[in-house]
Amino acid sequence: MAADGGTVKRELSRAEGRRPALSDDEVLRIAELGVAIEREYGAPQDTEWAYDPDGDLWMLQSRPITTLGEVGAQARGDMTAAVETTSPAAEPGVVLLRGLGAAPGQSNGAVRLLRSLDQADRLSAGDVLVTHMTSPDWVPLMRKAAAIITDSGGMTCHAAIVSRELGIPCVVGTGDATKHLRDGELVTVDATHGTVLEGSSPPGPTVRVPAAALAPASANGRVMAAPQTVTGTRLLVNLSEPSQVDRAAQLDVDGGLVRAELMLVEALNGTHPRKLLARAAARSSLSDCQPDS
Repeated sequence: MAADGGTVKRELSRAEGRRPALSDDEVLRIAELGVAIEREYGAPQDTEWAYDPDGDLWMLQSRPITTLGEVGAQARGDMTAAVETTSPAAEPGVVLLRGLGAAPGQSNGAVRLLRSLDQADRLSAGDVLVTHMTSPDWVPLMRKAAAIITDSGGMTCHAAIVSRELGIPCVVGTGDATKHLRDGELVTVDATHGTVLEGSSPPGPTVRVPAAALAPASANGRVMAAPQTVTGTRLLVNLSEPSQVDRAAQLDVDGGLVRAELMLVEALNGTHPRKLLARAAARSSLSDCQPDS
């Protein structure tokens, strides 16, 4: 890395190209740290790490692996909470896609592929919204969806954050959902495990699991109380949906941020303020052109 933070490119000799980037000792230190993190969280972890110039190893990120399927679920010791519900369970089907379960829960419905907001009128309440990625102006549309699937994104992308706040099952980072899924086909979205299954269970209420409700499951499958973890980090909530204010108030957090601009969008039923201002200006201009009586 350059002194100003940029990247320096350098051609390697043949000997350098064949030499491992990490020594055996460095690999062992990474493995030991990975095992310790998995033991701490009780589940296999997807991690990111780095060595600094002084040779110190730093763990940059750790999150549960969501693409291990049934074998992974057993290895995790059923860390994903089993939520009791009267909703009909989806019949076993072929896994069409895998991604990151960004907002847990399960739902089913007809796929509705949307390339842009210009196609918003094609989405009916209860459809499964499938798109490349969402942005704040998609929120009114997202509220209608039974579930959401995106090509790109991670746990902190817009689709993930809003879906968790609304309690809508969401799978992000599938890579090619918009190419792989067919418009109108029935699918079951199991966002707790990050999978999209072929076919749909009989119509029933969406199983929506607030992220705060997830806790380790006991041997009988019932949800146990989540352990209280004491940290030196203040936990804050980011609220943008007025309809979720009561649920947010019950979370064990230290404070947070209210996204007033997004609350305004909801209050205006999805209409952008600039459109209203332009409409008002047009009416004012038209009024000025009217002849005096």
